[in-house]
Amino acid sequence: MTQQMLDEKEVDRRPGAGIRAVEVHWAVSALFLSKGYSGTTMSDIADAVGILPGSLYHHFESKEAAAVAILDEFNEDMHGLAVQLRRSGHSSKNPEARLRELCSTATSLAQRHATAVRLRAFDPPTSSSDRFRAAIHYRPAGLYRLWRSAADDLAATVPDEYFDPGMLAHALQVASIAAVTDRPSTIDSQESSRIFCDSLLYGVVEDCPDDADLDTSAPMAAVRELVAEWTLPSATDDIRGVIIAAARTEFARRGFANTTVRDVSDAAGVPMGTIYRRIDSMEALFVEIAQNYSDQVDRALHAALTTDPSAKAATLDALSFVTANANKKFREETSMMALAWSQGTEGQSSFDRTYRKSASERMSMLVEILANGFDDGTLRTACSPAVFAPHLRTMLWIPFDDHDRASMKRIRRFTRGHLLRGALPTP
Repeated sequence: MTQQMLDEKEVDRRPGAGIRAVEVHWAVSALFLSKGYSGTTMSDIADAVGILPGSLYHHFESKEAAAVAILDEFNEDMHGLAVQLRRSGHSSKNPEARLRELCSTATSLAQRHATAVRLRAFDPPTSSSDRFRAAIHYRPAGLYRLWRSAADDLAATVPDEYFDPGMLAHALQVASIAAVTDRPSTIDSQESSRIFCDSLLYGVVEDCPDDADLDTSAPMAAVRELVAEWTLPSATDDIRGVIIAAARTEFARRGFANTTVRDVSDAAGVPMGTIYRRIDSMEALFVEIAQNYSDQVDRALHAALTTDPSAKAATLDALSFVTANANKKFREETSMMALAWSQGTEGQSSFDRTYRKSASERMSMLVEILANGFDDGTLRTACSPAVFAPHLRTMLWIPFDDHDRASMKRIRRFTRGHLLRGALPTP
């Protein structure tokens, strides 16, 4: 790592930290980001910095300690952001300006701490310390209160039955943090912030059809039929069924790379020897579960995109129906796939490559639909289609049911009222 590269990074804020400490810190961050926590070793870090492994222990006593330091820095900055905003006159601004300021600062913060955002996405390995677990699970209550207060105050000014301040605060907060892992690195964080706020406040569809028309559209009819047929992974016997159910939970909590046979054994209450006799390998078990998910969800997403792409509003509505139901029906699988990619395990099997290719093809279809909608004026032009598409994907896949156990009816109402139509009058 060159001195020029170090100069471009933030200065290490720990007391007494020198150039070597900064170099180690950023080497660890880069490796966790590219290879995942489980895929990184202390030897990898030493090689990246150009020092002997023994010298590395002067900076971190273990890989876990390095991860905790990265998480602590992010957690301190999130807490500090809430304090700073309260002291800077944030509450005196109008509600929309406060939401935009929160989204802007949170998105920038997530970009600076991309490694910590990735680490927070999964539960640590079973052998991890309580300190590591606490750092991963920390969420600043003060920051969420600012989000909710701004959304509540905005709702008081809008006579719109669709306006849902709780869901809006949740969606903007999740999107602003998640964007760092979802959007191309070439897109500026402030551009992402603007896109999220414009989309969820003013909507993306011009003259959106009413609910009755959306409910009876051709894309909706196609996806309803497919979603109704979705099934969870099946098993040839009761014991294997218990193993699959436990594996779904553990893969969702920890990701494939961090999940061991013992984790599944403990969760299932089944001896490890029995598991070895029932599965070929942990990778085969992961692929079996993920394949069942991808086959069914991909088919529904493809139907939403191809049934009638000229009906842009109906197509986006059908997409949101599929993603909302996927988050409900396949909650574990949705987390599994997100974690598999974020931990640097993509491309290591034929399934990974097939899944990534399918996702890329769907993104190309979405970009084309957006481009046509921007050209004919049926969709509001926020930026180029290629830039807007990954942001739309982020918003469609927000786990809305994480907020107050939101019902499907409430999720659909929010998506149509905010993302499609817009809850505020167009300026």
